[in-house]
Amino acid sequence: MPSDKPIIAIVENDQSLLKALARLISAFGYQIEIYASAEEFLHRSEITKLACLVLDINLDGISGLALQKHLRNEEVSTSADTTLPVIFISGRDDVATIGEAVDYGCVAYLHKPVDSSTLRRLLSNLLA
Repeated sequence: MPSDKPIIAIVENDQSLLKALARLISAFGYQIEIYASAEEFLHRSEITKLACLVLDINLDGISGLALQKHLRNEEVSTSADTTLPVIFISGRDDVATIGEAVDYGCVAYLHKPVDSSTLRRLLSNLLA
């Protein structure tokens, strides 16, 4: 029987951080899907509807910013009724990167290490 809990996808190439975020978000009461790269995420099955995407900016291969741009373009071309909320996480805090993330429509930009109470509050507000 499928769960009615919202599904959060996490895309992070640092395996230890990916596992930590997965445990944390799972402990908040959400279902999770984990991906080690943007390419892996793009090959995901469309069976499940995601409630939110937690996305690292600096990924090997396709960057988080490039993935976000691709997702936005895909939503526009398919006339999607809803936009997938994206929370960027990054160790970078330069204004240009943050500006680009905002331009691509992120709902939040969190710095690593991610504060658990901030992430919990953000997800709760987004998915309420």
